[in-house]
Amino acid sequence: MNKIFSSEKLWLILLILLVVPFFVLSFFVHPSADDFILSAVVRDEGIIAHFKQVYFEWSGRYFGTLIVSLNPLVFGWDFGYKLIPIALLLIFYAGIYSLIKNIFKEEISAIRKQLISLIIFVVFVNNIPSTSECIYWMTGSLTYFLASSFTLFLFALYVKTKKSDNVKISELLLMTVFSVMIAGSNEVSMVFQLELSTLIIFYYIINKKSICKAHLINWIVIIIATVVVVSAPGNYSRMDTFSGHFNIIYSISESFISFTKVSIVFIKDPAFIIITMIFIAFLPYFRKFTFFNNLIKISPFYVIPISILVVTSLFFTIVYSTGLSPALRIHNSVAMIFVFVWFYNVSVLHNYIISKNKNVMIEVPSYLIKLLSLATFILITTSFTKEPGKDIICDGNIFHASYDLVINASSYNTQMNNREIIIKEAQKQNKKTVVLPPLNNVPTIIHFVDITDNPKYWVNESLAKYYNLDSIYLKK
Repeated sequence: MNKIFSSEKLWLILLILLVVPFFVLSFFVHPSADDFILSAVVRDEGIIAHFKQVYFEWSGRYFGTLIVSLNPLVFGWDFGYKLIPIALLLIFYAGIYSLIKNIFKEEISAIRKQLISLIIFVVFVNNIPSTSECIYWMTGSLTYFLASSFTLFLFALYVKTKKSDNVKISELLLMTVFSVMIAGSNEVSMVFQLELSTLIIFYYIINKKSICKAHLINWIVIIIATVVVVSAPGNYSRMDTFSGHFNIIYSISESFISFTKVSIVFIKDPAFIIITMIFIAFLPYFRKFTFFNNLIKISPFYVIPISILVVTSLFFTIVYSTGLSPALRIHNSVAMIFVFVWFYNVSVLHNYIISKNKNVMIEVPSYLIKLLSLATFILITTSFTKEPGKDIICDGNIFHASYDLVINASSYNTQMNNREIIIKEAQKQNKKTVVLPPLNNVPTIIHFVDITDNPKYWVNESLAKYYNLDSIYLKK
């Protein structure tokens, strides 16, 4: 199996090339929707006034509210908006690497940890239900994507501090900070960290007859932070605006439907299936490492149903409190969790089958692994369909990002810059109503939502408030 790693540097370069378009596209991103209204309110009324209003009238997301309130648009730094996706992608990768590093410790080389981390990174970004809401729309990405990255850092620390006698004060403080930020970001990440930390606590109590004091302290911190969020008056004010909330039957069914949708997004992707097959081929190699081997020695009859319930429950809170189908940004956060849960369940099931049948895995020839890896690379980079007379339909986000970068991004950036010129000229002339041209060839990989020809539409009103206008709308 080690022969396969002879070309690991080449695969590292190829994987980096696959994700480069996501970083470059950041320089073509422009604000939209809530970005304007939130930035305008904080700029005009101050952070404290905005924070109080949100916590008491809309949401208990104390950290999400704070981090969005400190965004570059508040301070008039437009270019800073374009740096946010780059920063978030790097933080997300660092979170993955931190988790992989602590699972395998010094047992495998740094470059192999980088390779594993990049594969997970590629699998996720290629199948995100909505890249615009996950990465490129500031309000959504700072609230959800950032919290997903913090979750990876938190459980990397859980892995690192699994023995109570090895925990440093600095590590406990980091765990506390991450937990507080995660709980105050969004409900999906809040519920997930509470559920997973609880499962870890009970696992050690039942199977090891002991408990890590740092984990117990952190678990209490998570509970307190969750209570702070849930008890916020704004949550109940917000729920009252939704007539269909508190419908438990609908919430359960819609949660399972959403879980199925996220699962299908990955399972229908041939590249994801092949990567899973390659992962299975490498499992005998991974099982040589102590912590990984101990991690998967659990019955799949416990792991699989608990995993399904945990992932499904992440949708339940949203549906139950609003009565609405979960937005794509919710699916994005769950998709990240699904990737890790999927490969963990595959590992547990594989270990169970091998241990029960007492079979010795036959080593898969290195040339076959290389052929499968090459097939995966080709599938990812050619993931599109085209019918005569119709537009290209991108099936994977990596091809979609490359296509938008080459075909649409520059034109879109020019159109958005021209719009800003029109607005600035109107401001110089003291005009309070502005009419903007519609967009053509929009790169949907980065564009979230546009204004309409209706000046009363909420996105139009948000943009008008940001630029201190009475109204703004598109030419019909």
